[in-house]
Amino acid sequence: AEDTHLGNRLVAVKEMRQSGMTPQEITEATKAFQSEAYMLAALQHPNLPSIYEHFYDVGLERWYLVMTFIEGDTLEDHLGKARSGRLPVKEVLDIGIQLCTVLGYLHTHRPPIIFRDLKPANVMLTNTGHLYLIDFGIARHFKVGQAKDTIVLGSPGYAAIEQHGKAQTSPRADIYSLGVTLHQLLTGNDPSQTPFRFARLRQYDQSIPPDLEILIM
Repeated sequence: AEDTHLGNRLVAVKEMRQSGMTPQEITEATKAFQSEAYMLAALQHPNLPSIYEHFYDVGLERWYLVMTFIEGDTLEDHLGKARSGRLPVKEVLDIGIQLCTVLGYLHTHRPPIIFRDLKPANVMLTNTGHLYLIDFGIARHFKVGQAKDTIVLGSPGYAAIEQHGKAQTSPRADIYSLGVTLHQLLTGNDPSQTPFRFARLRQYDQSIPPDLEILIM
């Protein structure tokens, strides 16, 4: 969309539809949507989109979130275009460093913010190689003392075992998902096909440094 109040700048508009939802589901979804808006508004980092506004359309009965428009591809699409089905080591290292930087920012926030759904589909890549974490729909604040998460969230193959109801999710869950994502970029293997099982990296590319393989595994 265009922001006609500020020089017709391009923005992205995220819409939450309520059709087919029960009153309780609408209440819960609205609370989650507002929580996402307030959380994003409080964050400022080069690898995160900025939140400009959020509003409710009474006639359409829908919530809207106005944020940075990011021109580029998701890492998932970018990987799909790779001729060999995987990305060069140097590019994956740059991607990993950027992801570590923004996760470090989120995890040292007070209270810590757990992204909880890191995967190639939730990372945007611009034509200059700059990354953005997108879709904070299931991100949440780490609640000290809580025994475990109340519901199972995250994407199969990328989600750590504690996200399947075994324990409280902490920043370590994001680090696990980071490892899975980097493994996929280097091998082209879809982790949802064989959750928690990962092939050795150097069998795909001997140029991968042994220390990098150890780190990711």
